[in-house]
Amino acid sequence: MKLTPSSLVLILINLNLRFRNKIKATEPFAGVPELVGQKSNRNSLIKINENQLELDAVLHDLEQNEIWLIFPEEKLITRFYRPDSNSNTILLTERCDQQCIMCSQPPKSKDYLYFDLYRDALKLVSTPNVFGISGGEPTLYLEELLEFVRDVSQFNSNIKFHILSNAQHFTSDSVKLLKELREVILWAVPIYGSTPEIHDYIVQKEGAFGTLIGNLNFLFDAGARLEIRTVVLQQNLANFIHLSKLIGQHFRWIEFWSIMQIERFGFARKNYEKKFVDTSIDFVPISGAISLCQALNVPVYLYNFPLCTVPNDFKELSINSISDWKKKYMPICELCTIRENCTGFFEWYREEDGFKNLRPTLI
Repeated sequence: MKLTPSSLVLILINLNLRFRNKIKATEPFAGVPELVGQKSNRNSLIKINENQLELDAVLHDLEQNEIWLIFPEEKLITRFYRPDSNSNTILLTERCDQQCIMCSQPPKSKDYLYFDLYRDALKLVSTPNVFGISGGEPTLYLEELLEFVRDVSQFNSNIKFHILSNAQHFTSDSVKLLKELREVILWAVPIYGSTPEIHDYIVQKEGAFGTLIGNLNFLFDAGARLEIRTVVLQQNLANFIHLSKLIGQHFRWIEFWSIMQIERFGFARKNYEKKFVDTSIDFVPISGAISLCQALNVPVYLYNFPLCTVPNDFKELSINSISDWKKKYMPICELCTIRENCTGFFEWYREEDGFKNLRPTLI
């Protein structure tokens, strides 16, 4: 097979669809869609809760038992749940009280606080699943968020949650409910450095590190499940070994530490060449941090790292983490015999400012 720069393998899924006709329903609702046909080979026809929708395009990738949210006034469809997806996520808000220099979703003054609608949708999920809750910063609405999770846990024991938070908004008053929900939620909290200077610079918020470290005590007191996340940047690379010591000494109770490659989107695109770390050339700072934490029995995983950018000794730590709706593989990946186990690349990854030593596995 002849490979060309344009022969990328894309795995992209449109999560927001439009329909063009007026329907019976007037209020937003959740339901399970059924494909009933096509119109003029250009528009799929969908039946959902006694409503028939004429989509703006042909839908080729509808999964059985998907759950959609329908917004009649806007004629908008959100594909809320796909059974085969690795990333069913509720975007609760785009507001955030930090401005991380590599944020892939820069803050906006927009909320999506459709808690009742989400409840209706989650009642339709019949198999065990983990739903992400992301932002922005979801805990800007901490009370409503925790009450929502509690409600869902009471009517559908199949559902667990993985919530991304900067941990700036927990208080002693949160502990009781956090404890009640400790088996239902895995909190994913970023720590970007072992010092206030490094962490506060990366999140662009003075005092954030001190608040973060203090508030993690509330999670500890609640017996909460915690994942610590760190994005690899030029701004914190030299600090990785010190960060691993901090985690190993004070946070050995966490479930795992996620070390993550940067996503070239949002704020990350600005001065990307001054943020991106090419781990295909030098993995030593990362390997040292991993080895130290492993020696202290703290599990470590690698997210968003293509396998060919990771030394053989650490490949088993790499998670197929990039969401299926924004994933692609490069031409060189066609030759790789372990591609099915690889996370691949973000849709917006570029060869010209990306990894310089990609080598597919040929055995």
